[in-house]
Amino acid sequence: MKKGVAALAFLLFAAAGHAGETRIQLRETQKLPLVEAAGPFSGRVSQETLAGTDWRPQAAGAPAGGNESYYFASGPVFDLSGRFLPVTGRLYLRVRVLPVSDGERTLAVSSYHKAASVLDGGTWRQIDDVTRSRANTFRLAGRKDTPLTIYIETTPLFSSCSAAITWSGAEGDELIVSGSVEQAVLDAMRITPEQKVIDEAGVRGAVTLAIEWPADAPGSGEIRVEAPDGAEQRVARGAAAVRVGLPARPFAGTAFRTVFHFGAARREVLIPHRAGITAEIERLRGIAETIPLHERKRHALFLLRVDQLADETASVFISDWKRVLGRLEEAKAAWEAGPGDFYGTKPGFREEAYVSEVDLSPQPYLLYVPAKAPARYPLVVYLHGYVPDYRRADWIGPRPMDYLPCEEAGAIYAAPFARSNTDFLTVGETDVLDVIDEIKRRFPVDEERVYLMGYSMGGSGVWTLTTHYPDIWAAALVLSGRTDYYYWQNLDRAGLSPWLNAMILSDNPIDLAENIAHLPVLIFHGDADWVVKSGHSTRMFDKLKALGAPAEFHWIRGADHWRAGVVLYNDEVMKRLLSFTRARPAKITRKAYLTKYASWRGIEVLAPRDVLAPIAVSADFDAGAVSAANALFVKTPAGMSVAGMERVGEAEGAAFWASGEWTNGGKSPYRYRQPGFSGTFRDLTSRPFALVYGTSGRRAGELEAAACRFAAAWKDFTDSPALVFADNALPAGMERSRSLILFGEAAENLWAARAAPCVPFSVRNNIVAIGDVRRALGPDDGYIITYPSPFARSAYVAFCGTVSWGERLSVNHKFDFVPDITIFRRGGEGFQGSDEYLEAGFFDAAWRVDGKLIFRGHLKP
Repeated sequence: MKKGVAALAFLLFAAAGHAGETRIQLRETQKLPLVEAAGPFSGRVSQETLAGTDWRPQAAGAPAGGNESYYFASGPVFDLSGRFLPVTGRLYLRVRVLPVSDGERTLAVSSYHKAASVLDGGTWRQIDDVTRSRANTFRLAGRKDTPLTIYIETTPLFSSCSAAITWSGAEGDELIVSGSVEQAVLDAMRITPEQKVIDEAGVRGAVTLAIEWPADAPGSGEIRVEAPDGAEQRVARGAAAVRVGLPARPFAGTAFRTVFHFGAARREVLIPHRAGITAEIERLRGIAETIPLHERKRHALFLLRVDQLADETASVFISDWKRVLGRLEEAKAAWEAGPGDFYGTKPGFREEAYVSEVDLSPQPYLLYVPAKAPARYPLVVYLHGYVPDYRRADWIGPRPMDYLPCEEAGAIYAAPFARSNTDFLTVGETDVLDVIDEIKRRFPVDEERVYLMGYSMGGSGVWTLTTHYPDIWAAALVLSGRTDYYYWQNLDRAGLSPWLNAMILSDNPIDLAENIAHLPVLIFHGDADWVVKSGHSTRMFDKLKALGAPAEFHWIRGADHWRAGVVLYNDEVMKRLLSFTRARPAKITRKAYLTKYASWRGIEVLAPRDVLAPIAVSADFDAGAVSAANALFVKTPAGMSVAGMERVGEAEGAAFWASGEWTNGGKSPYRYRQPGFSGTFRDLTSRPFALVYGTSGRRAGELEAAACRFAAAWKDFTDSPALVFADNALPAGMERSRSLILFGEAAENLWAARAAPCVPFSVRNNIVAIGDVRRALGPDDGYIITYPSPFARSAYVAFCGTVSWGERLSVNHKFDFVPDITIFRRGGEGFQGSDEYLEAGFFDAAWRVDGKLIFRGHLKP
């Protein structure tokens, strides 16, 4: 099929006052004429202001033989007689395409400033404050004589609105381009209700809407108004207000709807009805509460919208009633649609939801699905930066500069909320992996093309997720990310207790750099960044290059921490990222401090020897040879061997290897620190858990209060509720699927009593006994002791008292440094503002008590 390429450029100026229609028969490489379109202006620009200037569009700057025409105005644009030109307005264009034959077409829309393009009900929004052209590209499957319609809206840059259309199709395709004066007039008209929201008590039978319809606005005729009570009236040009009737009481709706008609154009104005909204939200919350826990995953979007609505309307002051009404309608539609994926595989951008197994809360993530579905989608995962007030109801908005490059590559773009500001560690890390699994469940994802990118806190998350799970990714992009906690906090690792160093090192990317020696990482950092020092990136880059890694480092000259974000809007950077496919080197070297991260391409360390030392593995897949340091029990693909270990079994294509230390009387590897319970309280909180408080004895009220304080801290941290139960009300069987955080001693808590015979420590009468440690607790002393659950494999039990940990710590880092064993004193001098560590440390590799692993305080003895 012979291809033709044509381009249209449109420019709207303040003096424009009509819209035309042009029918264009496409030929090969054709310069196309200007098509004028009008838009009203609500600024204070008059014809006198424009006197003496020539505002007629004229061709300028178009490259010879090029396929685009550019139109500019002569005369001053940025300054008129020393005055800034405060023009506001919009340009509306409608483009209809009549294909001459079946086949694919490409339609690109670009804007000098901001544009929104709508095609067949799906919206591609371009919001770009950087003054340069960017394209919204639609790949279309057209059929002969079947019209395709696109509506283009663009807002002004200084004195002009502009949009350019590039069409690549067959010779003979017909484009019909027209402007919509009436829609532009309605959308730009200022309509201000006398009441932003109407309470039931405020319904007086009618409400006044102030309107501004300039006498010199384009278009002709009157505006027809449909009032909320159904009555109609007409408004003449120059009218200052219209009074519309409200429905008779009682009114159960969520908004009073007034519809303005101007020619074929239409605009709705909604006045929220607080009482109706409140009643509808309460109705939906009642429905949500009836959904059994095991059914919540099938109603994720409905549950998220209900939670968001409850959060948004909890305040007397509501900033975005339009969003409230939109979420309300979406919640109702999701419930009426029934269980399942509400949006399915529909293309476009949206906020979606899944239910986290950790606390059974609905969690949001942003999703962009390209218009053209490949056999398998590449997947780009974006990790957001730190923003103190991110909530599930109000977090990152649409960022087209991030996801639009994915359209060209046919890639899915996803941005997890990840509990707001978790540094993408613990439960935040779990959420990222859950979002990836959720997308893989719903779409055919190309496993060889999964990419991770992040900015600031998100950049730090990229470093930790890639070093924790190095074999998932095809490539990564890091912008201004932290790589070294010691460097970040100016800490001397030699002065810290071994238990604390072990916890820091498990998540410290620069100490795990060898894990990503095979991974292409594009590193960017502003040379004027004072928030995250550039040394984080340069030191990591130097270490990676010394390992022979295919990493790239790029300075962003003159950029501080915030201006560096311009990299995210660079199409060439995104194209570079998406050019890589997953590498599978024949030889690897890997390191981890927890067995949950000691799994690499079928090689898993199921039991370490020393919990304070790193696990290290080297493998040659061509030779089938593995060597493992600090490992007692290892799983490999069948056909590989582990140096210095004895083969003890084989199952389902895997071989199991044990050291002589284990084979000479060691216990089952499943009671060692295998990946299902590698240890620490913070690992517990990254997995499914529930809080259980004791109801027996005189401290029952205090135990319930302690559980509620923990739940409140969890809500502050994750913006999600924890599961809280009395010990006599834990749902049947939940102990077999969740870790339990138990408040109270065995005499006070039913589940603590059941677990007590299975743990190598005791808490009785406010005395904690662990090996040689015997600590009588004072009124400000507390404890958190974490151990494998006797009720479930791959779960924990944690024993707690009535004193809450870390009340002075920030909500984002309360549980960062809580090892297996923590006995603390509230208000004492601890690590970085924590409570004082009276005793802290770990059980050994087989979950036995070892006094050498329990330390006083957080500093080196």
